[in-house]
Amino acid sequence: MSRVTSFASLTHSQGRERFYYVVHDLLYVGLFVHALLIPVFLTLGLTTLALTNVLSVALYLIGIGIGRRAHTDASFLIGAFEILAHSTLAVVFIGWHGGFQYYIFVVAVLVFLHPSERTGVKALAAALMYLLFVSLSDLAQVSPPIVTMDTEILRAFEAFNVSTFFFLIVFLAFLYHRAAGRAEAQLKSANHALDQLARIDELTGLANRRAMIEALESAAAASENDNRPFSVILCDVDGFKQINDQLGHNRGDEILRRAATHLRAAIRDQDLVARWGGEEFLVLLPGTDLAAAGPIAERIRRHISEASGRVVDGVHLTLTFGVSVHHPGRPIDATISAADGALYAGKRQGKNCVVLASLAESAPG
Repeated sequence: MSRVTSFASLTHSQGRERFYYVVHDLLYVGLFVHALLIPVFLTLGLTTLALTNVLSVALYLIGIGIGRRAHTDASFLIGAFEILAHSTLAVVFIGWHGGFQYYIFVVAVLVFLHPSERTGVKALAAALMYLLFVSLSDLAQVSPPIVTMDTEILRAFEAFNVSTFFFLIVFLAFLYHRAAGRAEAQLKSANHALDQLARIDELTGLANRRAMIEALESAAAASENDNRPFSVILCDVDGFKQINDQLGHNRGDEILRRAATHLRAAIRDQDLVARWGGEEFLVLLPGTDLAAAGPIAERIRRHISEASGRVVDGVHLTLTFGVSVHHPGRPIDATISAADGALYAGKRQGKNCVVLASLAESAPG
């Protein structure tokens, strides 16, 4: 359940990050457009609108600044407020034919791109923006603009705003597509990391039982194809129950980690070692028959016995090893069972030794 919850949280986080990319880039576009309009309005003698654009630039700078501090919603609200307020003021001052009202639809689109799952709230916000658009249209029909402008200038404004609106919508789609690609790549990377974690034993850092089972199944399939055997080594820490009872579980965990470190250092590059369960470890030896697997196991045993030295409270770390070979057509469980039998034979023989499964146990079933 916790893994599912983590995945859902990750997905939501990716949605917010994608939205932030879009809002962040559009704030820069808005900053550029309004900075461009300031000298235009000053040239036309529209001081009020010029000052309004100065305020708009300031709001965009604030929005960009707080957006960098991960306050995405506040950044979005500042940008949305500026667009709606500026569109309304521009229509009131220079009329409907200036084309500033079309920017209202940009905010409506952004509302539905927001990662919030409150669809009702989004629909209400979009409806209110539509009402604002219709109200401005009605206002333009019954009330003349505050400033009367030359028709050619109005046409130039309308052409500029319609073009800007069109390219903003296209740019918005592009930004969202690009941001979705970024988020998707990050999600794939996170999924890969989660998949890797699901195959790692948390205590020792070795492959876990699940990863080893998958490797064994793959090795068995390859063995069927090329008719080559592979071997497994099952080993466990000698006297581990007494170590836990006498020294405590924390020291027991330390010894398991020490054993894992030595096993990882002693195996060949093509081999795989996993924590099989408790104090047991399983080593997969690809393309290795029993005659070759025995000396490999002995080398690993000697390495651990000599390299570990004497650990905490005088406990000398040693492992006992059982070795068996897997032949094509044989169940994997039978191969592991044969190694398990050899391991317990080694325990009876005095521990810290290597025992090969008998020929009868190792023969194909």
